[in-house]
Amino acid sequence: MEKTLWRDVDTDEVVEMEVSYEECLNMGVLRTIERGGRTYQRYVTQDERIPVPGDRVGNLAFNRPLVSRSAGVHSSQAGEFNEAARRDGNAGVYYDPKTGNAHFESRAARRKELKRRGMRDNDGGYGDG
Repeated sequence: MEKTLWRDVDTDEVVEMEVSYEECLNMGVLRTIERGGRTYQRYVTQDERIPVPGDRVGNLAFNRPLVSRSAGVHSSQAGEFNEAARRDGNAGVYYDPKTGNAHFESRAARRKELKRRGMRDNDGGYGDG
């Protein structure tokens, strides 16, 4: 096992931890693990980004980070919106408590969240299913 960087979802503190192979297999789409009553999300710098299945390597427009300020909320509302998204079954969205920006795991997660909130997705297309 090697040590990797993880971000505490509640406090945004970045810590270095060793994670077992079994824990890696049980991670969801947002790459989160539970330890000691805390939720940690894998912290990946832009230089470390590894293409996941479905990525079109080399297509920079496709691999751009899915972060939206316009779909974001006020930073004080981030926890409430994170909870609402999980309650409605969308684990592919995360609202940053520092900025309020919406971070999406995939275009499908973005489509689902914007539809839930009654917003129009002008970037959405045929493949956003």
